[in-house]
Amino acid sequence: MKAGFAQTDISPMMPVKQAGFIQQTEKRSEIRDRLYVQMIGMEDEEKVLILLSADALGMPADVQQEIQERISDHWNKPVQVILCCTHTHFAPDIKDPKYRTQFVSQASEMILRCSWKEVSEPGISFRKEFFDGLGKSRISAYPSDQIFLSVIGLYDGNKELCDLIVYNCHPTVMNGYTPFFSAEYPGYVKRRLKELHPDRDFIFLQSCAGDISTRFTRKSQDYEAMCELGEKLVCRAEEMLSEPADLLPAGKILTEQRTVSITHVFEPIDISEFPEGITEREIETIRIGAQVREKLAQKLDTLPKEVTLTALHAGRLCLIFCPNELFSGYLKNLGSDTSMLVCYSTGYGGYVTPPHFTALTYERFTDTWSDETKEEIASLIRNLSENR
Repeated sequence: MKAGFAQTDISPMMPVKQAGFIQQTEKRSEIRDRLYVQMIGMEDEEKVLILLSADALGMPADVQQEIQERISDHWNKPVQVILCCTHTHFAPDIKDPKYRTQFVSQASEMILRCSWKEVSEPGISFRKEFFDGLGKSRISAYPSDQIFLSVIGLYDGNKELCDLIVYNCHPTVMNGYTPFFSAEYPGYVKRRLKELHPDRDFIFLQSCAGDISTRFTRKSQDYEAMCELGEKLVCRAEEMLSEPADLLPAGKILTEQRTVSITHVFEPIDISEFPEGITEREIETIRIGAQVREKLAQKLDTLPKEVTLTALHAGRLCLIFCPNELFSGYLKNLGSDTSMLVCYSTGYGGYVTPPHFTALTYERFTDTWSDETKEEIASLIRNLSENR
């Protein structure tokens, strides 16, 4: 097997709007910290797999497809690209045609210029712990016990090559009026870990963060508070990295895709009375959600008809990639202790609450999936993640 690791700066070269908040309407130029796209490449006798993680809110599936088409002729075997996003709300809007062109070009060139190394004994380690020091459920009276920090090590023999940091918390420490671009806490975590371990790479993958944020953990909504919370995650990751972990053979790299048809249900949501005990911020977001739902009602015929999940298997490791903002409860459906869900990947879709969810929250206003569709997705997650 061969492996390749690389990154390139995707900070905007021109003024462009940010993506992530309804109030982000102006084009911005200031860059507080650089944005990157990183890659892990794996090549065996049969295929090439490119896993990308971009400091971005989300990317439509056709961006992934365009990159795959650009690079495929470089190899004389099938090439598959999986594009994930860290979901920072302070990245450029990929809908801007100039920025989209910049991103696709830079990501493609990075892949083609990457230096690949022979890996004679590919292996993995998998550490996973509950950690709510950074994020908790942002919905009053709807707690979550599915907030996990996973550290996945990639090895050649006993030499650790790269670590995947997987966590499920919205990168929204800073407020929506922040006037500069930033990779938010995922970027901070990657930078700090690289400073502590300059001999290997760190890549961040965002898991099921639909209901998890820093709303009840942050002291303020500014850059300094973001760094403070990011440091908490760094310290916990460092503790986990220092703990012993079983080194498992990676085996053959396999991928599979399953597509589910989506049944949509668009029922009215009553906001004449708010639940007792919710915060002013929650009331504000519910009202914004009602506005979003009014706009959504005018374009129901454009809602996606299907969703595709992609599973990557490497020995006992299984990563399942989903485009949507799944609620953390979907992590309960994982069928093995060495599997994890990665959201905001292989496309970009809206919030998906659990089946039979009734809490009055912003997320409900954009969630149109039927309970039957949600139950089918939960079953598919379980099936894909069971150890082969």
